[in-house]
Amino acid sequence: WSIDEDRVLLTGMSDGGTFSMLTSIIEKGPYTHVAPISGSFHPFILEGARDMSDTPMYLVHGALDWMFPVAMAREAYDALRVAGADVTYREIADLSHTYPRDENPRILDWFLQ
Repeated sequence: WSIDEDRVLLTGMSDGGTFSMLTSIIEKGPYTHVAPISGSFHPFILEGARDMSDTPMYLVHGALDWMFPVAMAREAYDALRVAGADVTYREIADLSHTYPRDENPRILDWFLQ
């Protein structure tokens, strides 16, 4: 397999989204891009927002998420922007705590740009 080490995406949904963000803060590699989906963004994770400034992030959350309220994602987006992170935020109005398959092409376009 030929892997472009300059483009390695880490993504996950729910706890996978939480840990994709946490892993990118703690490990700093080999991931070059992170796309957490419907994750829980605890304050201890956001304390590391400055460490995310060199890792592009595509943050997706549903406005109807019953597991992890959308306010957490908005707070994460704000903290990341203030920290200077390269972050894209997509809030999907009719999405609850499920994976938004229709978002895959957007994530891939973002990742490959």
